[in-house]
Amino acid sequence: MKDIRIYCENTDEHRNVQFGKTLKDIASEICPEHNAIAALVDNCLKGLDFIVLEQHNIRFINYDHPDGRRTYIRSLCFVLQNVVREMFPDKILAIDYSLPSGLYCEIREKNNHEDGRPNVYLITDDEIARLKDKMAEIISRDLPFQREKISFEEAEKLFTAKHQTEKVHLLNSLKRFTYSVYFLDGKADTFYGPLAPSTGILTTFDLMGFNEGFCLQYPMDGCPGKVLPMKRQSKIATALKEHSDWCSIMGVRGVGALNKTVLEGNIRHLINLSEALHERKYADIADQIYSRRGTVKIVFIAGPSSSGKTSTSKRLAIQCRILGMNPKVIELDNYFVDRELTP
Repeated sequence: MKDIRIYCENTDEHRNVQFGKTLKDIASEICPEHNAIAALVDNCLKGLDFIVLEQHNIRFINYDHPDGRRTYIRSLCFVLQNVVREMFPDKILAIDYSLPSGLYCEIREKNNHEDGRPNVYLITDDEIARLKDKMAEIISRDLPFQREKISFEEAEKLFTAKHQTEKVHLLNSLKRFTYSVYFLDGKADTFYGPLAPSTGILTTFDLMGFNEGFCLQYPMDGCPGKVLPMKRQSKIATALKEHSDWCSIMGVRGVGALNKTVLEGNIRHLINLSEALHERKYADIADQIYSRRGTVKIVFIAGPSSSGKTSTSKRLAIQCRILGMNPKVIELDNYFVDRELTP
């Protein structure tokens, strides 16, 4: 077999490697001390199962790199998914949103409430401990994550049988002939991005009970041997939970359902419903201001650039006027000088 000439950014050198070798094999030869979890091939993220057939610039990455962390977290989620399927075969794992300490997860029944909100199974501390023990067992076995390409029909049938309706919506909206599916211990799932080569690298994690579910904790940035500290920031968690419930009420729990709504021409209805829910929130805040009008004189709105602070202040002022107040809106944007006068 002929050799392929590659450039490895980690060692700053050109190397000849055998045609058809995987990135995993190349990493073990060139820089085994780097503990690679994935690689950037010509600046595109690839799993270590990627086969080298031509010249490339390659940079092997580990948990210190943002894409390396995301690869670790995706792989950890797959391990959790497999354990939940084993312990709760009649239920569904929902990895709902990010928390300051990790990912918020719920075990859900297959049927929703009448208003569309998920029917959550209230997991116990003992069950969370069992989940963690079973995850540790899978990780200790160092099982491989195996990627296969299957047809659309096979993928649709597979995820329909597993009651993963959001993934079915996504498959339908992407309209591809084939899809990459990962297998772990014979069980399948899909992910937006590559996974680690095997479970053995996922040694640092924890599960902590949180609200109606639990938090999946993964390693800290810059300290891969320790999990993120648990921060129970109730206001942030409440806002995220409310947003999740809004998505359920609107019938859009994922990108697949959103794509389906757009393709069916119903996006205007979705926008109007979202605006109505948002306006109710402004009215609620205005009610709180009105109830404290004897002591509250100034309301501050904070947020990053272009997050809607000015728009929010104007809409909130309208709701306050409905209650008989006469608010004055002071926009921070008015503080800035014209562009030509900016140093």
